[in-house]
Amino acid sequence: MVSTSISTAIITVAGVIMASMLAIALLSQVGAVDSALKVVSKNVMERMKTSIDIVQVAQNGTYFVVYVKNTGSRGISQSELEKTDIYFGQDCSRLYLYNTSGLWIWNYSETDVDGVWSPGETLIVRIYNGSSLGDPPYCIKIVLPNGVSDEDTFTE
Repeated sequence: MVSTSISTAIITVAGVIMASMLAIALLSQVGAVDSALKVVSKNVMERMKTSIDIVQVAQNGTYFVVYVKNTGSRGISQSELEKTDIYFGQDCSRLYLYNTSGLWIWNYSETDVDGVWSPGETLIVRIYNGSSLGDPPYCIKIVLPNGVSDEDTFTE
């Protein structure tokens, strides 16, 4: 009878220890899932507040000028702009990277020079080619670092 009581006590203690270990493991994973969901939620909210629209494309001698309007509800920082990808050409296949000089690059100027592309502000983008593009139409696609993009066709 005493041995049965001791066996029951040992099994009960082992059960409590196992339940505690399981609870600790689950709680730590819940915390990790919670942080991941917060990051994903923040990214989704940022994308929802971001929108751009290519207003006009024109050729100006050796380069193209693109007017792009921030139609979203949040400002886009200078560092985000410099990480933006622009695809340009007859089938939007040529990637142009941000730079202030050279060929196969793009750069920009703000209409309201404050270091932030504010909602409602139009950005003036200049695209510099390295060679002849062939005959129009040309496709232009602007992709922000968070994945928001706009695409348009230039036909002279």
